[in-house]
Amino acid sequence: MNLTSTSFQLLTIAVAVVATAALVLLWNRVPGKPVVRFGQRLLLLVLGNGLTAVAVLVSINIAYGGLVVSFSDLFADTSGGPAPTSTTHRNDSGGIAGRLKGSGGPGQTPSAEPQRSPR
Repeated sequence: MNLTSTSFQLLTIAVAVVATAALVLLWNRVPGKPVVRFGQRLLLLVLGNGLTAVAVLVSINIAYGGLVVSFSDLFADTSGGPAPTSTTHRNDSGGIAGRLKGSGGPGQTPSAEPQRSPR
């Protein structure tokens, strides 16, 4: 399941709705002492808000054309997985390689003088 698939988006939205419904339904049914009830209610609030935030972030990721495409891309797994879909290649210094004439690549220094065309 890709992070940019519609099924993943619908799954995160459904889980967020279920978590919010569980919060509303279980709020007064939490058993225990007041301190324990407070902790359990706080956990329900954090889970509900966290799952809603994940659903919103997945929707934003899809809306912007797939900033993060796969789980290996999300967790920076460089051991394999699908090939990157980006066509822009960055060099080691963080700049975009091959855009400027004479910019050089990783480990190369650009020439001090600008290149001139022969007359």
